[in-house]
Amino acid sequence: MWHEQAGAALADASREVLETMCFVAAEEVPSPEPNPAVAQIAAQVEFRGYWTGRCMVETPESCARIITGNFTGELDPDRVAAGNMIELLCEFANIVCGATITRLQCPGIVTLAPPHLIYEWPTAGRPSETSAVERWLDTGDGVVRVGFETEAAA
Repeated sequence: MWHEQAGAALADASREVLETMCFVAAEEVPSPEPNPAVAQIAAQVEFRGYWTGRCMVETPESCARIITGNFTGELDPDRVAAGNMIELLCEFANIVCGATITRLQCPGIVTLAPPHLIYEWPTAGRPSETSAVERWLDTGDGVVRVGFETEAAA
């Protein structure tokens, strides 16, 4: 039950942020086959309090450039500064995390740490210790992978 609710909350929050802040329509899709030839950028934000966990976002660099360009008004994705792209991806993870926690109606207070880049998508903890969900959203310019993980079932 929690996995269904968390997955829906994560997908809805991610889709809303992409649409309202980055002007990108996205549809949920099944997990695509990994393509090691495509450079990915990943960010995460940890949270502590009533719930403890993390929220992660991963997207191909080309897609990150397009959504950053849409957000900043830069029409040429090749002119998007790397720093702006990283900042947007980190803030995207931050906003999706907060929106997901809100949609799940966390009954207590949580504090979000500053978002940051991560080298690779982490593996989930042992199933008895964590509850994790992942969703994939196709923007038409790349697939955005989002994940939400809490210690123990929420």
